[in-house]
Amino acid sequence: NLIFKNTNGGGQIGIHDFASISKIKIYPNPATSSIQLECPFNNEQIEVSIFSISGIEVGKYQLTESLQSLNISNFPSGLYIVRTDDGINRSTGKFVKY
Repeated sequence: NLIFKNTNGGGQIGIHDFASISKIKIYPNPATSSIQLECPFNNEQIEVSIFSISGIEVGKYQLTESLQSLNISNFPSGLYIVRTDDGINRSTGKFVKY
């Protein structure tokens, strides 16, 4: 159960803002040795961090293309969270490594 409280006198709550969280595409999912990361941001300085489900950062990359392959062959099997940040936009996604 969730309770939403706003402070603008009963106006709309920004639920639609949550739709912007996952703008990156990650495939294949599940993956074995590499993932393709497609990021819509136009900035050349996109930092990618990959976290295990326990919150430990297991990889850090700099994207140089809007579609780039990342090597995950040394990651143990499990669920991973991907965070991209270009200094203005931040996005998250997830994938399974098996």
